[in-house]
Amino acid sequence: MSSRISPGSLCGCCGRVCGRTPAFFKPKDSQFTVNTGQVESGTPGWHLSYCDSCGVLSVDPVPSENELNKIYEGDFYSSNIYRGGIGDWMMQKPLDTQKNKSHGLLKKLKRARMRRRDLAYVRKMAEPLKAPAQRIRFLDIGCGTGETLTAAAKLEWEASGIELNPSAAAIARERSGRPVFNGPFESFTGTEKQYDIIHVGDVLEHIREPNRLIAWAEGKLVPGGILRIQVPNDLAGYRMLWFSKIWWMFPPIHLHYFTPASLSALLERHGFSIVSKGSVGESVGIDTRRSVLWSLGLLPRADALATTGGLGALPLELVRLLWDRVLSVPLQVTVGRTMRGFVFWVSARKPERAPE
Repeated sequence: MSSRISPGSLCGCCGRVCGRTPAFFKPKDSQFTVNTGQVESGTPGWHLSYCDSCGVLSVDPVPSENELNKIYEGDFYSSNIYRGGIGDWMMQKPLDTQKNKSHGLLKKLKRARMRRRDLAYVRKMAEPLKAPAQRIRFLDIGCGTGETLTAAAKLEWEASGIELNPSAAAIARERSGRPVFNGPFESFTGTEKQYDIIHVGDVLEHIREPNRLIAWAEGKLVPGGILRIQVPNDLAGYRMLWFSKIWWMFPPIHLHYFTPASLSALLERHGFSIVSKGSVGESVGIDTRRSVLWSLGLLPRADALATTGGLGALPLELVRLLWDRVLSVPLQVTVGRTMRGFVFWVSARKPERAPE
């Protein structure tokens, strides 16, 4: 770990030219990320290294803007980048709306539960506002297919979004009934107004230079406005503590890997004050259940049954619901409260006045 790669490179998170400490490597032909010393030199894949200044783990070197645009302007939301495709994984509205009109009862119940969760998540964002406007002005950067934007619209906020993927942006507009700009955040010129709340959910890890995005968002906030950022908890979450194989890192899709401390420090460097932090432990039920099935050699069979459906899958579905929604809830709560969940968020306030 004493050697350096990309010495003297510009860090996209802190904006400083500094050395880097190698840490992990993701081979192209493997779903697992390993320690740098575990791979032979010349193996195709992606290096991940820590910035010696801010301590954020990043893909090294970071792919070019053109390489990343090809990913997000294509079929990102319906492709198999994550297991099952990100659209299915997030239970989002499928991109092909004509082929997916019918949903089973369980899926409908799950979607209803997720809508309630989205509303609670959005309401929570407004709590730190000292004097909330009568109609909160809300901007969702990287709004995807519009879950958070729709929740803000239901609360009658003056909400709008920014989304790079054209198909996802179209769905977000249809779902939320709110304006969604299709393009990079730097090109967003539809309005000169400032916002009470800017949300950046599961986006910062995808951006080549998070430093620039935070500076841009700061300029779009009213004095005392709130910037809410949510990112995966890949380094400080329960997965890193409990599992021996790292299967949850996704270079080059995820370029940067934050901890609550490193993200808070990044925001404070831009003059923000941290007002709250939180973590979500919901996936611990899913992960522990699948880990047990895998150790017993039953995971492929369980996945096959879940895919085919029918009466044969009913006992498995009942066990899944009992564990995920009842028995594992105390574990989910504990993991979330200790900031060990699979994602975490930080809310930060812009200063009321510019520093003199």
